[in-house]
Amino acid sequence: MSTATIERVTRFRLAVSKATKPDRHRERLAAVIEHLECWAEARVSTLHDGAKHVYVLVEPARPVRLQAAKDIATTCPYYVAKSFKALG
Repeated sequence: MSTATIERVTRFRLAVSKATKPDRHRERLAAVIEHLECWAEARVSTLHDGAKHVYVLVEPARPVRLQAAKDIATTCPYYVAKSFKALG
């Protein structure tokens, strides 16, 4: 019987779309942070605030399975398709 190694991640990043109005942008980021902190029990910080996207770094309190991290990211409000990346 083969045992497959389950990959775990301690950090990952994703992008979320940026709103054009500052008030709406703050609301979006609040929704994103709430989602990520709730599901991943994580520390969330902004990596890069670009013209169209905001990249956020997610550091879960403890390692999570790679697939779980992907699921958390892709179900995040305003997630930018294919922006998930495991960093460690």
